[in-house]
Amino acid sequence: MANEGLQALNEKEYAAEVVPVLAPGVEMVVHRRKGDKRFNPSLLLVRFAPVGGPEWFGAFARGGFGIGVEGLFAAGARRECYVLALGSAYAVRVDRPQDVSFIGGDPVGDVVSSLERGWVVMVSLTDIVLCQPGGTWTSPRISYSALRNSRVTGNLFEAEGWSAPHNAWLPVKIDLDRKECICAAFP
Repeated sequence: MANEGLQALNEKEYAAEVVPVLAPGVEMVVHRRKGDKRFNPSLLLVRFAPVGGPEWFGAFARGGFGIGVEGLFAAGARRECYVLALGSAYAVRVDRPQDVSFIGGDPVGDVVSSLERGWVVMVSLTDIVLCQPGGTWTSPRISYSALRNSRVTGNLFEAEGWSAPHNAWLPVKIDLDRKECICAAFP
């Protein structure tokens, strides 16, 4: 079901929330793209409170585009949370502050999920990233410059993608179980 699980964090495993500012003296773990040593004053601040573990604060570098989805997303009964910060995406193990993976830097314009399958699908302008237990998978390019009306139904990701040669929105369909593109709006 489209958008099922957005912001639906697993309350039996952890609590998490975006916070506007940190109190003076509160330590935080800063996460950014590997190799990026610049300090970005525009950080997304998140409080994590795993059940049975200590509370901690994370600061996540936002993407450089200044557009896209921002927030916390989860799917399935795991201690994993996905943090989206205006074009940057991170997978976070809430009980291990140092165990954070940078997923991607394309602007994420939409997120759809399937709680029953434990999937979160991040939709950029030209491809998708499937986040699932055991890792992520990035589709090949499926659109020239935009995707809209994204949804997950069963094992299928469906959307409309912009095709410049056709000057039209064309159907996009991906079998997420097989990680196979059925039809796309890009050659």
